[in-house]
Amino acid sequence: MKRVPVRDILWLFVITRLLLVMVTYVGYILLTAQKYSSNPVDIGGILTSWNHWDAANYVRIAQFGYQTPFDVAFFPLFPLLI
Repeated sequence: MKRVPVRDILWLFVITRLLLVMVTYVGYILLTAQKYSSNPVDIGGILTSWNHWDAANYVRIAQFGYQTPFDVAFFPLFPLLI
């Protein structure tokens, strides 16, 4: 029986996302000053670790649209997807 390629693609997508989350978690634990304290890990800090550089601009464009002339540097497909 032939395998469905969509299922394989979805599994690959899920596995790569889980790996990225694990790498983010390990990096957050190893590279922050909080590793020297007894405070619990801040889940919000892990989730916001992906919101750097251009990501903040894309989120702002997705929420409010292209407001300034400098926003045209960011292509419209990604803000439309989020």
